[in-house]
Amino acid sequence: MATPAISSSEPGAAAPTGALSRVFGVFFSPKATFESIAARPTWIVPVVLICLMQLAVVSVFSRRVGWRSMIEKQDANNSRMQEMPPAQLERTVQLQVKYAPVAGYFFAAVGPFLGVAVVGGILLGLFNGITGARMELKGALGVVSHAWMPGLIAGLLAVVVLFLEDPSSVDLQNLVASNPGVLLSDSSPRWLVSLLFD
Repeated sequence: MATPAISSSEPGAAAPTGALSRVFGVFFSPKATFESIAARPTWIVPVVLICLMQLAVVSVFSRRVGWRSMIEKQDANNSRMQEMPPAQLERTVQLQVKYAPVAGYFFAAVGPFLGVAVVGGILLGLFNGITGARMELKGALGVVSHAWMPGLIAGLLAVVVLFLEDPSSVDLQNLVASNPGVLLSDSSPRWLVSLLFD
C-alpha cells in the first residue's frame, strides 16, 4: 500500500527550508515547518542553538550569582549533609563548588545532544514499532530538536531574570517560574513540589 504524500493545506504557502528559517518557522508557521522537516530532516542547528543558550545561562549564573550560594541552599535541604561535622561539611562544599561549574558547562554543551538523541530514539522506536511507520532516525531527531525551540525563549527569559533578580534569591533549577510549583509555600511536601515543578 502506497503512503500518501504530505501536502500543505494552504496553497502557495512556502515551507521554510533553510536551517535558520525553520527555527523561526517553528514559532510563526509550525505546520509548514514540520512538513518541511518531515520531507527533508535537519537537526544540528536547533541543537547547537539550544547548547549556546544553555551555555549563556550557565555563564551568566556563574558570574552574577555564583555556585556556592546554590550549593549551600541545596545542602541546607539535605539531612545527610546537615549531620556532617562543620569541617567535613566545609570540605564537601568546597569540592562541590570546584566541580559544579565544570559539570554545569559540560551538561550545557553535551546535554541537548544527548537529550535529542534519547528522545528521538524512543519516539523512533514507538512510531516504527507500534504504528508501523517508516520513520528514519534523522527525521525523529529533526522533529524533537525543532520541538524544543521554545526552550530558547525560556533561556532568554532566564538570562533576563539572572540580571534582574537579587542574586541571593535565584534558584537555578527554576529560573523562569512557569509551572504550578511556584504557587507552593516553602513548607509544602517535597513530593508535591517535585511533582509540580517538573
